[in-house]
Amino acid sequence: MNASWQDYMVAIFEINETEDIATNKLISEKLGISPPSVTDMIKKMKLEGLVSVDKGVVVLTDFGYEETKKIISKHRLWEYFLRSKLNYSWVDVHDEAKSLQYITSDDLMDRLNVFLGCPVCCPHGGKIYLNSGDEKTNFLCIDDIKKGDMIKIERFSDDKDLLEYMDRKNIKLGDVFEVEDVDNFDNNMCLKSLDGNIVIVGAKALGKIFISSYE
Repeated sequence: MNASWQDYMVAIFEINETEDIATNKLISEKLGISPPSVTDMIKKMKLEGLVSVDKGVVVLTDFGYEETKKIISKHRLWEYFLRSKLNYSWVDVHDEAKSLQYITSDDLMDRLNVFLGCPVCCPHGGKIYLNSGDEKTNFLCIDDIKKGDMIKIERFSDDKDLLEYMDRKNIKLGDVFEVEDVDNFDNNMCLKSLDGNIVIVGAKALGKIFISSYE
């Protein structure tokens, strides 16, 4: 499967994770590709049975959905390999893994998976569907988080600027915080870690972090 199709399929999958409904406009914005080009590509993908389109909403078919999970698993396995075996920074693994993902056969994916011990998530917390299934995790909506809530960092978007920001803030996967305050004007959050450290996280970053409630 060519690289462009893989990019489109992953984009639709990720939009469905956060927006629920994928449209040509959202796909265009996510990939930085003109709307007419998106329309042409979606038509080709529809002919291949990868997507269906109804009233402007683009949906992965069952076949397209399963193929996309494999693409994402290949990508995240390479991220895991680069981080755990070659000591890459978690900031740098995404671009390298993307190049490797495009040329990885299903057989190589299976062999790499066994070699790595069948990991369940990538360095950023994203599921490796080959090993973890695809049940949806109930992440919190940022707007619903309020002062006094206990939250846990579950996953980061594959965004280099975000990951560098998290490094500067010393925030890692699995960290638990109490919400000390939420700024009503700009939605920045003041968080207190379990060991008492205080950190301020901006609204832009919060929009790219997957957070769950911590009991």
